[in-house]
Amino acid sequence: MKKIRTKLSIISFISLVICFLCAYWGYRSYKGLESINAQLMQATDIEANLRLATDLPFYRSINKNLTAYKGQLEPEYRDKLMKKIISAHNRKSRGRLKTAIKNFRKQEKRRTSYLKDNKSVYESRILSLAYVMGLSYLLTILFISLYTYSSVFRPLKSLSKRMIDFLDNRYTYQFRVPKENEVGELELNFHSLAQRVLNNIEELKSLDSAKSDFLNMASHELRTPLTSIKGSLILLQNGVIGEVNEKSKQLLGIAEVETDRLIRLINELLDLAKIEAGKFPLQQDWCSLDEVITNTLFSLEGLAATADVKLSYENKNKLVEIDKDRIQQVITNLMSNAIKYSPQKGTVRVAASLDNNNHILIEIIDQGKGISPEDQSLIFEKFRQASGPQNPIVKGTGLGLAIARAIVEEHGGEIGVHSRVGEGSTFHFTLPTWKEDTSAPDEEQNDDEGVAA
Repeated sequence: MKKIRTKLSIISFISLVICFLCAYWGYRSYKGLESINAQLMQATDIEANLRLATDLPFYRSINKNLTAYKGQLEPEYRDKLMKKIISAHNRKSRGRLKTAIKNFRKQEKRRTSYLKDNKSVYESRILSLAYVMGLSYLLTILFISLYTYSSVFRPLKSLSKRMIDFLDNRYTYQFRVPKENEVGELELNFHSLAQRVLNNIEELKSLDSAKSDFLNMASHELRTPLTSIKGSLILLQNGVIGEVNEKSKQLLGIAEVETDRLIRLINELLDLAKIEAGKFPLQQDWCSLDEVITNTLFSLEGLAATADVKLSYENKNKLVEIDKDRIQQVITNLMSNAIKYSPQKGTVRVAASLDNNNHILIEIIDQGKGISPEDQSLIFEKFRQASGPQNPIVKGTGLGLAIARAIVEEHGGEIGVHSRVGEGSTFHFTLPTWKEDTSAPDEEQNDDEGVAA
């Protein structure tokens, strides 16, 4: 399986062997060339002394110089010829000295020619070996580069594109037998992992669809009898079938409240199922933002009065393109939560303004105990509520904020919260599509007194 590594190792080893052999033969050639140069220099020195012996015979210094070569000349015939020259010089025989020098020069000329030829051979050999080493190095680099690109980088680039397609939900894979190397093994592992993930996703989608179908069925089946139960409780409270004593009325009232809570839970579950199924249509139209918020405040007067909380609204004469009922549902959810968490005699304030992106910004500001930073990232998830020593769990499903976020995002806006423990909370969301309400007075009407409850 380790084909790429093996090929690269083999070609690197071959290149190293070639370079080593070239370096070895180059070293030997260099040593041979060095020896030839030394011999040529020696021949030049001998010729200089012979010239002196010819021009100025029988000088002791010359005899001393010639005697220094005795026993050091190779091959043997040179040493013999040099001994004859030294003998003739010692005898001071001009004729014999001249003949001996002539014979030595004749042999030396042949040898010098031979040495020069060998010198040229060594020089050519060294140059050739240098070319071979350089060519081997370049070919090795070129082969490794091309092979690495074709066997590693190009397949990795293709695999990376497939990974990006997988992340962008554009994954397509036509089965093929991958190459038997490291990259092929990586490709095979990725596609196996991708297929497993896709299979798990399909299984999760199937389970999610089954869950949504169950919620729809259960919600529809529960809502009808609960509506009948609520109607029956109202009839009993109104004395339709006879006078009801005070204790019974209290019990019937508790039953009606809990029935309403169950109906709200069922409605929230139905909304959640529609959101998750992508079947959450909006019926958007232009309407007055002031009217939407004012109607919401009026609907919450009873809850605010029970909690002894004051409601306040700073209105804006704007027209917004929204699904009126759904946005009112968002504001109702945020304000009812603010009322639940507010202290007695506290104030829940609603403010509408323009943010930095020129979107309508609606803020619900309370004076409660605030939300811890770790809870702020969780409260918009399904079935999650802020809880802690300063925020005991309030009765609810934990679906309201998740549904509110889905509604706001369907309108193209954003929802969030700013809060510090002990300093209250500010829930906010934006609506991007708006225009001025030309039918309203030019001067904005600010309700400083608010809606008291």
